[in-house]
Amino acid sequence: MLHILFDDEIFTIQGEGGISRYFTELMEGLTAVPDVEVQLPFRLTCNRYLAESPRFAVRLFCGGRAIPGRRTLTRMINRRATTSGLVRSKPDIVHATLYDETLLDRIDPAKLVITVHDMVPELMPEAVGGIGPAFLRAKQSLIVKAAGVVAVSANTAADIARLTHRPIESIKVIHHGVSERMRWSLERGDPPALPERFLLCVGHRRAYKNFLGVAPAIAQVMRTEADLALVCFGGGSFTAEEQAPFETAGVRHKLIATGGDDRALASAYARAVALIYPSLYEGFGMPILEAMINRCPVIIPKRSCFPEIAEDAAIYFDAMDPDGLVEILKLVLRDAALRRRLGEAGARRAAAFNWQRCAAEYAAFYQSLAA
Repeated sequence: MLHILFDDEIFTIQGEGGISRYFTELMEGLTAVPDVEVQLPFRLTCNRYLAESPRFAVRLFCGGRAIPGRRTLTRMINRRATTSGLVRSKPDIVHATLYDETLLDRIDPAKLVITVHDMVPELMPEAVGGIGPAFLRAKQSLIVKAAGVVAVSANTAADIARLTHRPIESIKVIHHGVSERMRWSLERGDPPALPERFLLCVGHRRAYKNFLGVAPAIAQVMRTEADLALVCFGGGSFTAEEQAPFETAGVRHKLIATGGDDRALASAYARAVALIYPSLYEGFGMPILEAMINRCPVIIPKRSCFPEIAEDAAIYFDAMDPDGLVEILKLVLRDAALRRRLGEAGARRAAAFNWQRCAAEYAAFYQSLAA
């Protein structure tokens, strides 16, 4: 039996978010792998995904009420529980959910594993606020010192090797899965209200997410397509700068900011004419697969990890060529057969990414380190 202990850090810091969802999915997948035991030595969390998981006996701190200092207090309680769990349960592997450098001195003889989701702070420090030098030092230190380093894409692995002292041959690439909960079906009830015909953007729009870079092209196309709206799911309200190209084009009234739960997002993917995901850099790019599982055509820049993840199941554009994007958008909007082919290709590509495969690859990697 292989014993894998996960610490609490990301589940204390994030109420919701991509990394905490990743680890919840991974841990749930590992519980189904033979001869693997998942150990969570803590019982409190600030994270919705972990608290809602039927696989783990973890509850929200104070029922999820917004109590000042709850994260600090939860972290103090959980670090003590983790220290006790390390002594009591003697795991083979400790998988740090973020970059807690103090684990190095507390886990012997267990092996430490970390997952690096991207190198955005190192590549684009001006685009990432709120990340201090101590966090970056801890990340760099663990990349070098951990027994096992997992990258979520080959592109991210190459960035790690280029920006740190970790040789690329010692970095394991394990792709994400895409959850079935992100697949829309009529059995999930009436879909949320959305326009009849719309392009979809998902997630934050600031800085390297490049919304401002593609907004003029989208606005130009919306001006010629009378019934076409743009729905931005997540990312909050539009700034004046984001609205400006649409105001200029006279289509501001067709610009919609919305949000919601997984059900609402799955519905948006399933009903959109296409997803446009203009980011200049991602570690993996989960919205690509979430769109594909719903047969939503995907339009993305040909850079970063995107060709690795989407392969030939997407339409690519040059992020530095707005005029080229206009023509691509017009083509996708007007060619129903192309959209159908993209939807079918995307569904096939998304089928290659599931959490069972991800968990099995992690289990084999853990075993290789523990041997």
